Amino acid sequence: MALSSPVELAEYIGLTSVRQGLLREWAQFLSHHSLILGPVFTESAPPVDFDIRGLHELKQVGDALRLCNHRETMRPAVAAPAGLQPLNVATQILPDWLKENRRQ
Repeated sequence: MALSSPVELAEYIGLTSVRQGLLREWAQFLSHHSLILGPVFTESAPPVDFDIRGLHELKQVGDALRLCNHRETMRPAVAAPAGLQPLNVATQILPDWLKENRRQ
């Protein structure tokens, strides 16, 4: 809550509309691409406890995890270490919504 301030109802409704538009765009993208392979961190992984140093550091970690913030849109994902040095790199596979009727 410290990173953003409360909004009035009209702004909340507008932001909800933006969110729904983004969900629709993700659904359209994933209707053509069944899986996304991407990094867990989009920047070098920070040191341990970096995110508890302050709000600026917390925001940096949140920004670096931007591709992990898919939970509301794509559901499950699988992440695995890639073992590249000197960076602590991990990859993740992001699927579309769970679909039993997906064509083979």
